Amino acid sequence: MKHNPFVSVIIPTYNREDFVINLIKDLSNQDYNNFEVIVIDQSEKDCLKLKNLIDDSLKKMKVVYLKDKKRGVSRARNLGIFNSKGDFIVFLDDDISIPNRNFLDEHIKCYHNLKVGGVAGRVIEKLQNPNGDRLERFFQ
Repeated sequence: MKHNPFVSVIIPTYNREDFVINLIKDLSNQDYNNFEVIVIDQSEKDCLKLKNLIDDSLKKMKVVYLKDKKRGVSRARNLGIFNSKGDFIVFLDDDISIPNRNFLDEHIKCYHNLKVGGVAGRVIEKLQNPNGDRLERFFQ
């Protein structure tokens, strides 16, 4: 295995622009830096804040924005795979937070064992909003 493999992080999103923006900001703080983020936006309206964030403030990180009018999370993930350049692919939901700066590094370390074919993490729900709008979720 390569010492520093290139990773494609694929994030499907549908009408949750603010959530995916927060996740991209979390990813921009990763200590591991050999990765791209591919956002597949299936939202009904254009996500202008998201596009501006990608265009303006995240020059240090490669973010690919794909707009897809057809819906479906599996379709979005497959589109992300088709457009990925990574040696490894990490799928993330748009509504999680990643406070651990070593998330990608720890994920990749799992593949040093050649018997490992896939890695799954766990989501820890910290807080449920009383009106049911959002669960604050952290991925480890």
